[in-house]
Amino acid sequence: MNDPFDLVEQPWIPVIELNGKLVELGLRQTLMRAHELRGITADSALEEATLHRLLLVILHRVFGPASRREWVRLWNRRSSGFDAQKLDGYWKEWQQE
Repeated sequence: MNDPFDLVEQPWIPVIELNGKLVELGLRQTLMRAHELRGITADSALEEATLHRLLLVILHRVFGPASRREWVRLWNRRSSGFDAQKLDGYWKEWQQE
């Protein structure tokens, strides 16, 4: 049997770093390094939109800003990245063993 592919840790999302370098990252690193990335790149616009939507769903699930004030606070933290403890708690909660 093949080992399962870990979408959270194994690299598969094509992103462009601020220096222009194309790399692949897993879900965790993509979100943790979002403030260090220029964007997501994919073979089609539909793929890019799907990846953005997936990442936004995860962020909403973890941080779920329920009000405009909470959203502004989250947005203002963008230069320091997302809270690693909250994201790691989410991954752990849904981890398949």
